[in-house]
Amino acid sequence: MRTLLTVILALGFSISTWAQTALAFNKYWVQFKDKNNSPYSLSNPQSFLSERALARRTAYNIALTNQDLPVSPVYVQGIQNTGAIVLYSSKWLNGVVVQVSDSVQLQAIDGLPFVSEKKAVALSRRKNNQIKNLMSPNNTRISVVLQNEEKQRAWGGDVYYGTAFNQINMLNGDHLHAFGYQGEGMLVAVLDAGFDNVDNNPAFETLRNEGRLLGGRDFTDGDSYVYEGSSHGSNVLSIMAAEIPGTFVGSAPKAQYYLIRTEYAASETLIEEYNWVAGAELADSLGVDVINSSLGYTTFDFEQMNHTYEDLDGDKTVCTRGADIAAAKGILVVISAGNSGEQPWHHISAPSDADSILTIGATDSLGIHAGFSGYGPSADGRVKPNIVGQGEMTAYVNTSGNTTAGNGTSYSSPLLAGLVTCLWQADRSKNNMEIIQAVERSASQYDNPDDAMGYGLPDFHVAMADLGVYIDKIESNPNRSFLYPNPFNTELNVYYYATANTNVSIQLLDTSGKILQAQQQYVTEGTPYRFLLDAWQNYPKGIYLVKIIDGDNQQLLQAIKMAD
Repeated sequence: MRTLLTVILALGFSISTWAQTALAFNKYWVQFKDKNNSPYSLSNPQSFLSERALARRTAYNIALTNQDLPVSPVYVQGIQNTGAIVLYSSKWLNGVVVQVSDSVQLQAIDGLPFVSEKKAVALSRRKNNQIKNLMSPNNTRISVVLQNEEKQRAWGGDVYYGTAFNQINMLNGDHLHAFGYQGEGMLVAVLDAGFDNVDNNPAFETLRNEGRLLGGRDFTDGDSYVYEGSSHGSNVLSIMAAEIPGTFVGSAPKAQYYLIRTEYAASETLIEEYNWVAGAELADSLGVDVINSSLGYTTFDFEQMNHTYEDLDGDKTVCTRGADIAAAKGILVVISAGNSGEQPWHHISAPSDADSILTIGATDSLGIHAGFSGYGPSADGRVKPNIVGQGEMTAYVNTSGNTTAGNGTSYSSPLLAGLVTCLWQADRSKNNMEIIQAVERSASQYDNPDDAMGYGLPDFHVAMADLGVYIDKIESNPNRSFLYPNPFNTELNVYYYATANTNVSIQLLDTSGKILQAQQQYVTEGTPYRFLLDAWQNYPKGIYLVKIIDGDNQQLLQAIKMAD
């Protein structure tokens, strides 16, 4: 990535050097001192925040602050008067990103009384054609076509989810969906490097036709067309939003989505962190509930911009500060941990060190830590990653509409982001941090977190119970029990809510009343339970009965096995 840049790396950032080199820095961050001379007021927030954004603040008692006010348009005009082009502004950081054509403009900006500093963040795109590979760790794309011959359009198991079944089922995300939570009414922003062919890909046809693809913004090119630049964002989006029952169904297939391009895939410069913050600000103003970003920053094409591990303390890097501000505005921010686990960097990347977000590491299909996944802790010693999901051989839909698999925390992050979105849908009375805490408490090693997997693999069945969603759903069922998936193929779950301290028996019967399987367990009053009935290989497809006996009470539920 840096082979053609050694000259400019040695020369540094001075204006005189800038004017002499062919690879010129021409984009700068300009920091303002204050927000004076502005027509915006906290008494009229409708002029800069959507009704949905304001509703989020009201719902979770989040006060408006000076940070919410846009930058002063008077200051923006002052910058423009120097001849510089203002690419965009950041109200959270209080400044603008500008493009300049010569050192005279830079000197004029320096002389403005409301400017406190400026920083070179990017150069013109006259650069080598090497493209960053965001698909998988170690710059090696791993992609194989997965076969899925079962095309039945039935709810339940791999028949419904297709190749996505394992990665969702290992987190009990399918149980979350079975309770009716698939992301309806939730708005997710995806910050990524580009979304090739999302506007035509058949995997997103339902998303488009139902009007749940709400638009996009490109901070790298300065327009609203995001369906170019990289396939990375398209793949990431498919893990959440693709919906082809029987072939592939994502982790939040009924949510609404807004696509934001912040990453320029052909280079790595500091401007991308400012793009990221601007994208998060836009997401906030739109009223987004969840942000997923499978992007991370450690070192750049210019050594002067590089971070150190010590910088990842939750406060220092630009994008980390932006992620925490987004969380403070009530957004649930989900970030990939990065793929440096087997590289010299080894650790997580910014902004995954932010302290109020979910940082996602990667496992293989069995839940074992993937070596490439970035290690914690944060530089100040906090547990990172927070949780993990399948990121090795993760199923997704490529830009041609074919089911494929690849490696990277880029893929475990949207998997979790989608399921967290569905969990939050189940209980909107909880704020973003309460949802994060419930997910962490459900995880496999919550009592003994480590630097590889954090709190471990979350269990969304347990998280629902933690929030009370599971109990409320069962209590509303007059039988206090139900089956999922039903119809089913190879596994049948029996959900049961105990109303007394007693022994309960779960029996599987054929239609003649013959007992095929039986389980017994002592249950505690007021506690939800899940019993698994498997070993179906000896039973033909057809109708079966599940009898639940607890004391003097009996329930009889019908189950349908679909395949031999």
